[in-house]
Amino acid sequence: VSFGSLFFSGTWHTLAHNIIREFCKQPEVKYEREFVRLKDGGTVGLDWAVSSRCPSSKELLLSPDISDDSYPIVFLHHGLCGSSRSHYVLSAVNYFLKTQKYRVVVMVARGCGEVPLTTSEGFNAARAD
Repeated sequence: VSFGSLFFSGTWHTLAHNIIREFCKQPEVKYEREFVRLKDGGTVGLDWAVSSRCPSSKELLLSPDISDDSYPIVFLHHGLCGSSRSHYVLSAVNYFLKTQKYRVVVMVARGCGEVPLTTSEGFNAARAD
């Protein structure tokens, strides 16, 4: 195995990302959760971002009122094993709240992130709800 193939591989990126993540604090985001019942009886969560605090600056970022239709909505979704508390979701929410131009909501899939699993079918890569 050459150095170049190791350095530019997915394995290296995964290792580097996890090492860097340990030293970089993530924003503290507060959410208001809403549950939505699906046609098949499943449940998903909608986590509306209310505020975010950057660990480096301690600046408190407030979301526009989630009921104010004059602000567009940014809709985010976590990965297979994630939730609205995943580091990449927190970073994205913080980024959009900084602009003060968007309402931000994270859909949390069935059975993930403390959303109850109300059917026998959980979230998987072949299903998007």
